[in-house]
Amino acid sequence: MSDNAVEPRAVYLTRTIVGLLQGLALYLLYVAYDDRSWPATNGYVFAPILLTWSFAPVLALQGLSNLRTRTLLFWIAAAILVVVSLGFYDIWHAWPVETSPNVSAAARPTVLPSFQLAIVLILGFAIAHVLVSAADADRAFVAAYPTYFDVASKLAVQLALAVAFAGVFWGLLWLGAGLFELIKIRFVTDLIEHRWFAIPASTLAVAVAIHITDVQVELVRGLRTLGLTLLSWLLPLMTLIVAGFLVTLIFTGLQPLWDTRFATTLLLLACTALIVLINATYREGDAERAPSMMLRQPGRLAALMLLPLV
Repeated sequence: MSDNAVEPRAVYLTRTIVGLLQGLALYLLYVAYDDRSWPATNGYVFAPILLTWSFAPVLALQGLSNLRTRTLLFWIAAAILVVVSLGFYDIWHAWPVETSPNVSAAARPTVLPSFQLAIVLILGFAIAHVLVSAADADRAFVAAYPTYFDVASKLAVQLALAVAFAGVFWGLLWLGAGLFELIKIRFVTDLIEHRWFAIPASTLAVAVAIHITDVQVELVRGLRTLGLTLLSWLLPLMTLIVAGFLVTLIFTGLQPLWDTRFATTLLLLACTALIVLINATYREGDAERAPSMMLRQPGRLAALMLLPLV
């Protein structure tokens, strides 16, 4: 049997094991938090462990077969160091007790990482994983731009498909449970409502989805091309909206922005939308795949408008 035939199965088995281990670890952490037992009694221990098992396995799932073994091990070790440090700091500067209305202030100290930290880690690791993967692919500290684009767009499609797969997976389980309930059998409903089943099943579904999308390269590439093409034709619309906003701002002044107290969020979201649409339009930047004039002109204007928005 050839190595090419064995390797995909070995990678699939490894991803399955990682997905199950992640689900088991998250379930045990859930039980500890629910029972208020160790390590959920100490936020300095619980938060770093929770963050580690939430992020490190996902990075490992995507890195398998995409990164060299040495690079993957160094990257996972660095990621664990980051989440442990930030998790410890997040608890250190948090309120001494949880502020949830369902939790007595005297009953539980803060042990969960903040929502803000979770969002920052998701975005930060998405960016960092692209940088590491592209550099490893090009065998260079700074990869070529086409490599960055290829890795980033592939990762975005993979994550979207993994989330969609997990959603459909649970939709089918609840559909099956509903069918059995029609004949007065609640076994399936009771099963999927148990956390010991639900959490590992969810992580396993994500692991399987990542493997399938990693193996089906042409499928991912086709979906990526379709998605980028659709997004690129939204660039003229977004450019027109932002241009109209900036021109109007000349007459209204900046005071209305300050009065809202949340203008920064919307402005940065507009910048993000423009950056995504510009990248979807120009893609790798190949001369052979240059966008049409209808898209090039809005793209140039959008790039210039980023400065006043920021």
